[in-house]
Amino acid sequence: MITATTPKGERRRQALVAAAAELLLEGGFDAVRHRSVATRADLPLASTTYYFESLEDLIARAVEFSGNAELESMRRRIGEVTHRKRGAEATVDLIVDLMVGADGPDEFARGRLIARYERSVASARHPELREVQLRLRAQLEDLLADVLRRSDRMVRTDQLRRLVAVVDGAVVAALAESDPQPRRTARGALLELIDVIAPPVPQPLMAPQTVPPAAAQHLPAAMPQQPSRHRTLD
Repeated sequence: MITATTPKGERRRQALVAAAAELLLEGGFDAVRHRSVATRADLPLASTTYYFESLEDLIARAVEFSGNAELESMRRRIGEVTHRKRGAEATVDLIVDLMVGADGPDEFARGRLIARYERSVASARHPELREVQLRLRAQLEDLLADVLRRSDRMVRTDQLRRLVAVVDGAVVAALAESDPQPRRTARGALLELIDVIAPPVPQPLMAPQTVPPAAAQHLPAAMPQQPSRHRTLD
C-alpha cells in the first residue's frame, strides 16, 4: 500500500472507501471487489491495490466509514434532545428511533439496518473488522449514555451493553420474519427491561420546612399549660 500523502492521493483513497461503503450497503460483502469498487469510484483498477494493503483492508475502512456516518447522524439528533425526566415509553421510543428507525417500506433504511448487522457478524470471523466494530460499539454506548442522562436515568456500563444486546437481538430476529417489523419488536423487548437497565434517577428527599425567624414573630403564642388537678403517684 502507498500512503496517500498528497491531497490528490487522499481524495482518491477516500473516494475508494466511499465507493466500497456504498457497495456494502447495496449488496453486502460479496459486492465489494477490486473492480466494482474502482468502477464505482471512477478510478483505475490498480488504485485499489495502490492505496490499500488488501481487499480486507479496504473493507475494514469502508465499514468504519459507514459506522462513523451513522454515529454522526445519531450525534446530531441527540444534540436536539432536551434534558427532562422521561417515562419508560418515551425513553424507549427515543432509543429505538436512534438505533432502529421506523418500520415501513423504506428499502434504503432497511438495507442500512441489514448492513449494520452484517458488519457485526463478519467481525466475528475477520480480526481486521473486530477492532473497527469495537471502536464503533464504544462510541454507540457513549451516545446511548448521553440519551439516558438527558432522560434523567441512571447509566451503568454493564447495563449499557445489555441494552444494546436487547435491541440487536430483537432486530436480528425481526429481520428474519416474513413481515419484518424490527422497530416494533425492539420496542416491545426493551420496554419490558428499560426500568431495570436504566432506572430513573432517584428524586432527592424534600428537606423539612423551617419557619423563617421573621415569620415566627407573627405566629400565635402557645397556650400556657394548666397545672394538673390530679396527684401524681410517687
